[in-house]
Amino acid sequence: EEFDGPTQSVKEKLELSNANYRIIYGSDFLHDKIQIDLNAKKIIINGEDIENINIVWYRRWLSSNYRFSKEIELNNYLKNEFEEFSSNFMNYLPTKKWLNYPPYIQPFPSKSIQLKKAIEFELDVPRTVVTNCKLSVLEFFLKNDKDIITKNLSNPFVFKEEGKSYATYTVDVNNEDINDLESDLFFPSIFQRNIEKEMEIRTFYFKGEFFSY
Repeated sequence: EEFDGPTQSVKEKLELSNANYRIIYGSDFLHDKIQIDLNAKKIIINGEDIENINIVWYRRWLSSNYRFSKEIELNNYLKNEFEEFSSNFMNYLPTKKWLNYPPYIQPFPSKSIQLKKAIEFELDVPRTVVTNCKLSVLEFFLKNDKDIITKNLSNPFVFKEEGKSYATYTVDVNNEDINDLESDLFFPSIFQRNIEKEMEIRTFYFKGEFFSY
């Protein structure tokens, strides 16, 4: 969390020791460009690869008072999306050691952990990026034969408008969608290569076995 007193004290000590360090705030990703390539296990911030980290200390991330929207339900949805984005970021941060574990590296299997484990065990996982950058989406779009989708990072958002119910869901992304983005930056989102399916099979792993239905 920016302007946190203890963090600034540690920063001063690191500077006195000429340590090679970097401070990353959760709020950075509301104005800095980030790309998390899940398949390549790579994080890029403002064009710079984040790699070869020896140790990470988690202090705070984003102020609990931060509001993504004045609308309560929309704010709660965006908060959940940002938490899942944060889980992806911290799970893929290439560090040798965490000094303390942040709450975003959850003991239960979040979507980010499920994807990470699936890739580690060499299951077929569509090419996937999490980003907030228009250029990153365009590059991903072109590299994947202009056939990609986007969906919720966490859970769908259900809302009502003029008496009708609506919900967010998985949708195709085309060139027009990308060109219509008004800014180079947007809220962190997940994009995947589209997989054409003949049928949909739901599979889960339990105690060493896969079950499908």
